[in-house]
Amino acid sequence: TTAIIAGDTFNSSNPVIGLDSVGALRAARTGTANAVALTTPTGETVPDRGVVYSFTPPANNTASTTITFNGGAAYTMKTVTGVNLPADYLRSAVDTFCYFDGIDVVADRQLQIGSNSVGDWHKHADGNLIQYGGDTGLSGSTGAVITLPVAYSEGGFTIQLTPQNINPRFPTYAGVSVSEFEVRVWAVNETQQTTNFKWLTLGKWY
Repeated sequence: TTAIIAGDTFNSSNPVIGLDSVGALRAARTGTANAVALTTPTGETVPDRGVVYSFTPPANNTASTTITFNGGAAYTMKTVTGVNLPADYLRSAVDTFCYFDGIDVVADRQLQIGSNSVGDWHKHADGNLIQYGGDTGLSGSTGAVITLPVAYSEGGFTIQLTPQNINPRFPTYAGVSVSEFEVRVWAVNETQQTTNFKWLTLGKWY
């Protein structure tokens, strides 16, 4: 629940005053990447339960992160899944929303979308990482090595392959690590094919 705070509406030229455009209590931010310090217009040193605070991080965090309110004690920041923040959970120049659960400060994270020449990726606040690419070609008897745009935090992620051919084709993968895997496509007679394919993976980035 977002508290209703009396005062001025959000003003980008003076972001310490009042509520922002989504109804969170906007705070001015100082500190460092892993030790955020907020100043709120209400002056509390212990964050109020039920209030959603918004701020823009000074930089991407690089490890577990703490946060203070108006010079008070430091609280450990947690992800929406209840673990300490992994590196890059907070992002520079991207608004972050957080609330106090009575023990720690829980930070939400806006969906992060990116891509490179291999494929696209979506990073979610709960740690899910979805990556996908398409129309990757095979050459002769050589398999295609997919170097993932973002490495997973652990092995055992899901891989789905879809050959782009009207005839029966059967893709296989091998050589799986947290950052890559190799694909081959076969016909029913067990001969290797050069059929293009699409790929999708699902796993965890933290």
